[in-house]
Amino acid sequence: MYEKITILVIEDDEFVREITLRFLIHQGFTTIGAENGEVGIELIRQLLPEVILCDINMLRLNGFEVLKRVRQDPATANTPFIFLTANTSEEDIAYGLALGADCYLKKANHTCWILRGESLPNLNNVFYSGDYYLLDQSNDSLPS
Repeated sequence: MYEKITILVIEDDEFVREITLRFLIHQGFTTIGAENGEVGIELIRQLLPEVILCDINMLRLNGFEVLKRVRQDPATANTPFIFLTANTSEEDIAYGLALGADCYLKKANHTCWILRGESLPNLNNVFYSGDYYLLDQSNDSLPS
């Protein structure tokens, strides 16, 4: 269904990046991962993804700087840009939106457990992605 949509995930935490990529692949998207903002900018220029998911707090080029560069380039200025971050203060959200972010997604800190293993008991809100299981502890279940 989404095979023609390519999503670039820019995330310096390898574990979070891999889980996000696997989840998106499971949902039918084509995915690309970048380990920092500098690599992300190069991949954006080369591949022109349809959607960009980006962390904010990264060492080599933070998410705000990535967004500025994306919006300044006519080839990518209208690309949907979503911050995927634990950094959700009102000031940061306002700043990101003013720069042109389309959305903020908060990284799960306490609502989602990531479990590694071969099998789990029969639980309702479990999503399997490769080697990992995501157990949703919130009131909303994960997409199937």
